Amino acid sequence: MSYERERSVPRRTRVLVAAAPGDPRAIRLVDDLHEMGWDVQLAETPDVAEDYAAESVCVAVLRPRYWNAPPIAAMVRANPPYLIPVLAEQMPLPRGPWAYEPIPMESPSQVAEEVAQAIEDGMRAVGMRRPSYPPRNAYPAAGGEDFVGMPTSRGAAYKAEAYNRSYPGQGGVRVSAAPAAPAKQGGGSRIAGTLISLIVAAGLIFGGIKYGYPYIKKYLHKGTTASAPVAYTTALPGPNCDTGGGVWEHLGDTSLAGTCEKNGFLLTKSGNFNIAGEVFFDGKASAPFPASYQVQMTATITSGDANAAVGLEVHRQATKGGEILAAANAIWEYDLNDTSGNPQRLAIGFFQKPVKTFTLAVQVVGPVMTLTINGVTVDTVTNTTYGTTNALALVMEDVGATKPASALFSNFTYTPLTTPVLSDTNAEATATAVAQHQPAYMAASPGPGCDKGKGQWDPTDLGDPSTKITCTANGMQMVQPATAQQIGQASFYDLDGNFPANYSVGATIDLSNINGGRAGIFARTSAAGSYHVYIYPTGTWSILKDDASGNATKLGTGQVTLNASQPVQMLVTVKGTAISLSINGTQVTSVSDTTAPLTATNDVSLITNAGNATATVIFSDFVFTPLS
Repeated sequence: MSYERERSVPRRTRVLVAAAPGDPRAIRLVDDLHEMGWDVQLAETPDVAEDYAAESVCVAVLRPRYWNAPPIAAMVRANPPYLIPVLAEQMPLPRGPWAYEPIPMESPSQVAEEVAQAIEDGMRAVGMRRPSYPPRNAYPAAGGEDFVGMPTSRGAAYKAEAYNRSYPGQGGVRVSAAPAAPAKQGGGSRIAGTLISLIVAAGLIFGGIKYGYPYIKKYLHKGTTASAPVAYTTALPGPNCDTGGGVWEHLGDTSLAGTCEKNGFLLTKSGNFNIAGEVFFDGKASAPFPASYQVQMTATITSGDANAAVGLEVHRQATKGGEILAAANAIWEYDLNDTSGNPQRLAIGFFQKPVKTFTLAVQVVGPVMTLTINGVTVDTVTNTTYGTTNALALVMEDVGATKPASALFSNFTYTPLTTPVLSDTNAEATATAVAQHQPAYMAASPGPGCDKGKGQWDPTDLGDPSTKITCTANGMQMVQPATAQQIGQASFYDLDGNFPANYSVGATIDLSNINGGRAGIFARTSAAGSYHVYIYPTGTWSILKDDASGNATKLGTGQVTLNASQPVQMLVTVKGTAISLSINGTQVTSVSDTTAPLTATNDVSLITNAGNATATVIFSDFVFTPLS
């Protein structure tokens, strides 16, 4: 979109501002320059940029993600007479024919004043006005990326000459000859002239102090104070919906579409489903994000499959990288994305009933993040990867989807905090100490929907789809038919998916109705494999190691005497390379896995594997104990 607002004030020579389409900071800059009396054209298309660039002083509003947007690229290719870079975000300056040093957008008023001064210098430099003083520089080619298809220099740089200072409305007069000698005056004339000069000088000094000091003071302090962080709340977030002054970036992802609804911002993702769609919030009044803050929003998934999720991103970096709290109908995750966009899970949890509306909140205190979902604090995470925040983001995703998914975002709140921040070293030491002193976790009735404590059990994956779980007075009942093709399982993720290296896990198992099948515990399950520990109603036990391809290696087997009418107490311990099994309080074996031992744990599971008839097993008195 390009526009030009009519004003009644006299216009000065045209200025062209090019930016990515819909850039809110570029639009604000254009409005401010209009108010200052400049004839400004906003170029949001290549055609407008090409039409006006050659005859205008040009301003490029740059962002890390959109520095080479088509309007900006077209303007630079047009070889404008004077080109000024404005950095809407911190970033390296791309190589280009810049005639002025980069101007950072610290606040709207600050940047408008600096850009106006740069435009004045540009007008003088290209001959429209003589400069009252040389431009700050003819900015050299920076060490960043090149604009595609653009020259990195414009040939001979502008060489400033010495001019006398003048008011902006006057042409500077170059001094090229000695002034003529003054005519002689009589003594009385000299005295009268001196008195008049003293009176005029005194008046100028008094008037300058009285009327000019506030403006002088303003510029004396300019650059010494940064904009204070500003709290912000809006019921309708998102670009073109938020009318309260929040700065939202336009949707740079072509698979995203946003609509302003009466009760929120409707975000729809219609393609590129393996990449999360994000809507970036740059704050208010261009104030930087502090080390401590809290952000919250409400989102309702309105369409999509079971994987459709909404999220809130903090610690967003300039190009890629950040931390996302995401929630779907039965699961939430807190992930770290590196600067290449690769995710790493930091925490995970589950909802025992399907949920469509989420109020997500993240409190950031330096490297310590507290996560809250629907009013319940679900975890506290310590991670020192990112110490700064370039933006916040609303997130919509539906991995593997085949049709569009939508979510309605509302009630966005951002609050800067003054909470003291721990150093990375102290934060990590505190988190390690807490983890090392984590007590054993116990549940009389384990499993999804049965455990009423803080243990996280996955309700979405019970192994074979035919497996059924029921919560009974005696514990979790797992039933699997003989036709099942896979093992039935109830997967435990500790309190947030983060396991110690060493631990023991145990349960009481009622095998009286297993009908020739087997039950047991899986430990150190991850993408690399799993240790499978089984018990049969006959008293036979076995320990197997499954690798990433599902190939099983027997690590140990044996026999104990069982009372078929009594439940079995089973305890599996993994410590270093050793896997130990205790049955009814007696250790029956300890084997060592010395060939590519498994070390990581994604989850542990209670399992049932039917034989030739339906197997019914009851698990109770679950206990998970971290070990040093």
